[in-house]
Amino acid sequence: MRPLGSRALACCWPLLLTACGAASPQQRPPRTVAPAEAPPLYEPADVLDETQPPLGRLPQDVSVERYVLDLEIRPDQERFGGTARLELKLSRPRKVLWIHGQGLRVREVTVRQGEVTIPARWEAVDEEAGLAAVRLERVAGPGALSVRLTYAADFSKGLDGLYRVEVEGRRYAFTQMEPIDARKVFPCLDEPAFRAPFEVTLRGRKEDTFLANAPAVEDRIEKGSVKVVRFAPTRPLPTYLVAFAVGPFDVVEAPPVPPNAVRQRPLPLRGVTVAGRGERIRAALSRTGAIVAALEDYFGVPYPFAKLDLVAVPDFGAGAMENAGLVTFREWFLLWDERATERQRRAFLAITAHELAHQWFGNLVTLPWWDELWLNESFATWMSSKVVERLAPEHRPWVSRWRWLGQAMSADSLASARRIRNPIESRHDISSAFDSITYAKGAAVLRMVETWLGEDAFQQGIRAYLKEHAWGHGSGEDLFHALSKASGKEVAPVMASFTDQEGLPLLTLTPRCEARGQGEARLTLQYAQRRYLPLGSELRAERTWRLPLTVRLGTAGASETRAALLAEPQGEVHWTLPACPDWLSPNAEGAGYFRFALPEDWTSRLLQKGWASLPAAEQMALADSLLGALRAGALPLKAVLAALPAMAASAVPSIASRPHGLLRTLAWELDEAALRRRAVKLGAKLYLPVLRRLGDHGRQGEPGDARLLRADTWRLLAVDLREPRTERKAARLGERLLGLGRGGDGALHLDAVEPELRGTALSAALRRGGAPVFDRLVELLGETQDPSLRGNLLDALGSVRDEGLAARARELSLDPRLRRNEVMSVLWSQMRHPATREAAWAWFREHFEQLAERVTFEAMGWSPWLASGLCRADAAEQVRAFFQPYLEKMPGAPRHLAGTLEALRLCDAFRTKLRKEAPDALR
Repeated sequence: MRPLGSRALACCWPLLLTACGAASPQQRPPRTVAPAEAPPLYEPADVLDETQPPLGRLPQDVSVERYVLDLEIRPDQERFGGTARLELKLSRPRKVLWIHGQGLRVREVTVRQGEVTIPARWEAVDEEAGLAAVRLERVAGPGALSVRLTYAADFSKGLDGLYRVEVEGRRYAFTQMEPIDARKVFPCLDEPAFRAPFEVTLRGRKEDTFLANAPAVEDRIEKGSVKVVRFAPTRPLPTYLVAFAVGPFDVVEAPPVPPNAVRQRPLPLRGVTVAGRGERIRAALSRTGAIVAALEDYFGVPYPFAKLDLVAVPDFGAGAMENAGLVTFREWFLLWDERATERQRRAFLAITAHELAHQWFGNLVTLPWWDELWLNESFATWMSSKVVERLAPEHRPWVSRWRWLGQAMSADSLASARRIRNPIESRHDISSAFDSITYAKGAAVLRMVETWLGEDAFQQGIRAYLKEHAWGHGSGEDLFHALSKASGKEVAPVMASFTDQEGLPLLTLTPRCEARGQGEARLTLQYAQRRYLPLGSELRAERTWRLPLTVRLGTAGASETRAALLAEPQGEVHWTLPACPDWLSPNAEGAGYFRFALPEDWTSRLLQKGWASLPAAEQMALADSLLGALRAGALPLKAVLAALPAMAASAVPSIASRPHGLLRTLAWELDEAALRRRAVKLGAKLYLPVLRRLGDHGRQGEPGDARLLRADTWRLLAVDLREPRTERKAARLGERLLGLGRGGDGALHLDAVEPELRGTALSAALRRGGAPVFDRLVELLGETQDPSLRGNLLDALGSVRDEGLAARARELSLDPRLRRNEVMSVLWSQMRHPATREAAWAWFREHFEQLAERVTFEAMGWSPWLASGLCRADAAEQVRAFFQPYLEKMPGAPRHLAGTLEALRLCDAFRTKLRKEAPDALR
């Protein structure tokens, strides 16, 4: 039913009265009814019970057709406010409108249906959930309804909703609405199913710049000092993609992204920074157009919005946020120049590709509810690697992703593991959905299915899905259908076996090969699948997936791949080959989301004969399965240590650094000092040759991988293992950087140390120099706003092991010199190391409420994981008891606490295994 306008309502009035049993105009003289006295269109009995507020999703009998926002935002004030008009459409009569609004002080409510004004009042029903009711004095609907609210609200104390940041005496305001914080900024239907255009007007100080999702169409000054900026209407958006930014910004106009075969118009591109930092965003802007073009070429759909602004936010909780047309980032990702580290350059490309991929997956086509969050995040993560592979193949994105994929596999091994597509029944479920399962596991499953279907068929399915659901919603079933239609294969059963059940597959493979003569052999691959479980787990292992398998077979210096779909708990696959393979790699290109186990002889053949022939991503898959087998208790430590030299010798940073975690654990967690020294000697034996090969310092024009590998190796040896020679070298570099030591001038010399090594150098200098160096680092923290240098300083301060200095470092968590997104950094570092974790845990408990006041309880949902660093099963009850009273205040905390309690037991079990086996293995 189309909304009824005022003229249509007047024309239909007699018919509606007749339908309700009133006398017709022919039976009595017509009378004029004033709008305020108009009788209800339906009797109250026709209205469903509205006394119970919705505990989950809002009623679906109301839709929002348009938002009109007129807000005054002055970052130098304590609050903001204005008016919000919601143009609603009711499919049935209502006397209560359920609307989201959290912390809003509503002064006036005006509800109109056509020419009729309906008296109404605002009532906060559940302030913690941000649910409110607009209660009407008479029934309204069905049809169009306009709700106008005048309100004010405080700026958020955290990094959500609409919050303020002060930089060098200037104040700015930024938004972060995802997932459910738009309700803190304006009254709305704050769920992704409700998409609508937004018409936004912002008012405030005349010296400020005002930014929103759409281009500005009017910019004027009222009353001599009030700046008013009106923006063009947006395309239909869910509330979580709405964004504003207000302040005295540097706005850098970049050349528009030129038209191409997909997009016919130039795309305006700008970079936005706080005052004085505009020049540093130019390098990022110069590389953004290529990312947009690569995404358009893949999707076959032009960039969906009228402009693209990249905003560098000084204090930001997330890494970045894909707001439509106004994408926000932590400064570290966008502000860099020729002195930037290789890691920072690569992070810019990956994170920008991720956020811009969202402009299609999430913004053009939106999830209907948060249980389909993976349609946004898994796809953006997967697509980021596709873009990086195209624009910078030397970054090896499919190898680098294993760092994060390892976190997902660890989380997927827990009893508290969630599904990729998990039921969402509370705000806890929404918050905990933003995790490595959704991002990394989901992306890995997509790559596995893409490999199974073929890249071309997969791309065709993606394009069809986007075009069919543009400016609307798409579900997992919609995507599965599109991929099946494009490929001719039944995709839903395969995808659902990974998206709709938790757990990491462990595939046990037993090859048998029979040579039949005349250039023919028959390979039988016996398989069994179950859930991977680490040592100490109490879960049952029985689990089955429909698992696409691609195996690499190596013979006489060459290799080929064969594929199969495994659908049973166990079975056999048969292939006819020219000859029996010398070795077999079960996860070709590392594209499968599973761990594997081979018989001992086939494992040895793969390591000794096949390793050098494997692509880098496949080497990572093998390394992951070996280290996973160690954690599961399926391989002894001695066997895994024998495989480390091949990994450490790799020129690929992600592979060479894969053993670092195990070496750190051995050096930190073994009981006997003599054994810990042996672990350090093992690390030196493996990695001092790497430094000799690379040289202590970078060379002009050397590959980025060499710089990353040198930085990782310095860090392991000088800071984590404290190998004496490397630590002394690093300390001298740090002193030179700080202008300390013999002949030092006390000034900061950033050029004295290459950017990749600064954090390591400062950590080593602090270990050697003690309190004077500590004081200098704290002083620098108060002086510099550079995000990279601040990260180096906090890294060093968090790594200090001296008891007195470590206590001072913890106190920095409450120091106003730290930004809100830096508050937990020192504590996370200290909780990882045996020398500081018990004191850090005690300090954390004592100051928990002060920390929560600093960053808000809502941002502390992840904090139970801090306690996982204790690595003691007997700490579980204390951890549970401490967090239990705070769980309801911290979205996502119940699941994170459950994971932490299990992680404590698993860590303890693994440490016990290492302590038992280390004396023999480290001989």
